[in-house]
Amino acid sequence: MIDNDLDEYMRIGKTLHTRNKKQRMLEAGKKPILISSGDIKTFIHNIIHGKAPGEVRAFGKVGKRLADVIHDKKDSLNLLNKYLELNSDDLRESYKRHSTPKEIGDIPLSEQDFEKIPEYLNEFDGVLAVNTYNNKVEAHIYKQTDDGYVRILTVVSNERDSLQVTKLIGVSKEKFEQKYDKIKKGDTGSPRGLSKASNPSKTARLTAGVPSENSISQPDTTVNNNSM
Repeated sequence: MIDNDLDEYMRIGKTLHTRNKKQRMLEAGKKPILISSGDIKTFIHNIIHGKAPGEVRAFGKVGKRLADVIHDKKDSLNLLNKYLELNSDDLRESYKRHSTPKEIGDIPLSEQDFEKIPEYLNEFDGVLAVNTYNNKVEAHIYKQTDDGYVRILTVVSNERDSLQVTKLIGVSKEKFEQKYDKIKKGDTGSPRGLSKASNPSKTARLTAGVPSENSISQPDTTVNNNSM
């Protein structure tokens, strides 16, 4: 990370309240932008154990591949280079609800899964839908894993001019494919449609908060090696 990135991030916010909140976090010795695997693991741990109430931290920027797929679903939405953020309150609620299966076909998500959010976004497989719920624009992103699929719910924050990660849900391959078939046929209400992403190893351009010591960058991929 360079000084200009922090300066830029601190200035973003439609209201003085938002900008002051970032400033208070900085003055308290906390990092508004997470730049290492240790930063991310510590913040996720604090989220899950209720030690970071009301906190929002940035960990990267939306890159071209993700921005393009989302734009294909909603052409009025351009998220390129918007900051990616972790919303602590929403993610803690998500962990409480989805760390154990709720329905048949759900798979449990661990603290380590939540730590992999930057990796999941860097290597995402597609976007199920972009829709509006409770006056908020949501992008439903998914990533296949060894155990099944992880669905990553992200919400556009107009106030913070960012894309916030708010929820992770684990589902089995069988359940995901059943839902995919229904979505493809238009039998379900939301999310509708499925945009598959192109090969991430060739076209991924997501700038995410993947720390430099965890260097997982792939060809044509920009990760957080001093790039933030």
